[in-house]
Amino acid sequence: MTLAIDKATATGPRNDDDEPYRALWSSVLYLAIRDCNRKGNARAALHWIYAPHDEVGSLRWICDMLDLDYQKLQNICMTREGRAKIIKRNVRLNHAYRAPVAAEY
Repeated sequence: MTLAIDKATATGPRNDDDEPYRALWSSVLYLAIRDCNRKGNARAALHWIYAPHDEVGSLRWICDMLDLDYQKLQNICMTREGRAKIIKRNVRLNHAYRAPVAAEY
């Protein structure tokens, strides 16, 4: 089973005012998971994913904000295949990390 980071189908009350923040933290989470599979960034990203912190900006805090199962996400991220499934399922979040293309005049 893969995990949708943006939780478009999350149950429970949602406040529309929170959507920009949810989108931002979804992108942070996506970037960390993507970086786990990249040379040079993998160690820091994996450390962040498995750190036992719960303050603002930690994985646990982001999972709480996005209504995600923290332990399930950590378990899925243990393998390259699990991370690849999350990245593939949430590929639309990747647009935030592409450099803007300058218009040719």
